[in-house]
Amino acid sequence: PWVAYAQFCRHFLAPLALMSHVDVRLGNLLRVHLDGIPLDLAASLLPGRTRLQAGLTMHIHAHAASQRKYADAASHRGERKDRPVSRNAMVGMINSLKKAVGNQQWEPAPSAWRDYYAAKQSYSDEALQHKEELVSKAVADAAPATVWDLGGNTGRFSRIAAKAGADVVTLEMDPSAVELNWREVVENNETSILPLVCDLSNPTPSQGWAHRERPSLTERGPAAMGLALALVHHIAIGGNVPLGDIAQWFALLCERVVIEWVPKEDPMVQRLLASREDVFTEYHQEGFEAALEPFFTVDSREAVRSSVRTMYVLTRRGE
Repeated sequence: PWVAYAQFCRHFLAPLALMSHVDVRLGNLLRVHLDGIPLDLAASLLPGRTRLQAGLTMHIHAHAASQRKYADAASHRGERKDRPVSRNAMVGMINSLKKAVGNQQWEPAPSAWRDYYAAKQSYSDEALQHKEELVSKAVADAAPATVWDLGGNTGRFSRIAAKAGADVVTLEMDPSAVELNWREVVENNETSILPLVCDLSNPTPSQGWAHRERPSLTERGPAAMGLALALVHHIAIGGNVPLGDIAQWFALLCERVVIEWVPKEDPMVQRLLASREDVFTEYHQEGFEAALEPFFTVDSREAVRSSVRTMYVLTRRGE
């Protein structure tokens, strides 16, 4: 009765069920299956207890079994009988799907990034306040229409940009942090902030037919402004990416960017280096500024009080 029924189950119900009952990271299957997660795959991955939920039994398990049975449509041509469907039956199916979706719940587990600011491992109160002041001033001066908060955690600084009038996309790799951000968005009806799960060391590629159905993250830009706060050391040291490559990529993503430079003597960088050899000979402030020079002009640089960090406000060359 509803030609998009199977599509809805593949795109919405199956991913939510897998993320709720198995592992939240299974949402990444949608990057491989652009037309939704196949229901036979979802049914095989879901634990047996999900058959106790009537909605999942009907719309995933039984639906997948029906698809298998009728996979060869030609051999079952005589069995198909088109029957009129009443309005009540249609409404009943839709209500069943709404209930099935609503029953899928996930509580974000504690994580280093979800609890980053609450733990106060990186900032004193004075340093955090000064950082907020610097970001507020940079956003107010530029008045960007769009801001990408790269590695935006739970959206603390996204909200500063949103209050200044920008439409903000918060890109964060930790699902727990993204979930908390999203719940705050919903609770406060924050229509100008969109939290997304995105691993910036492996960002969304171009996908689909001829690589044109889904543009890459880079192709979706540039944003008027980017926030890269306490991010560079994770990409450079955690991801082994040269500073010059990071600067070049930022120039593709953003017309302007606010970058928080975190030197090696900072405790967070020391944690990254604790379990590996320090081969990052170019990772110092002079090397960082040299990497920026071909791509950006430096509008301002200022030390963050009560820390060893420095905040840069940059404009892409040619802007």
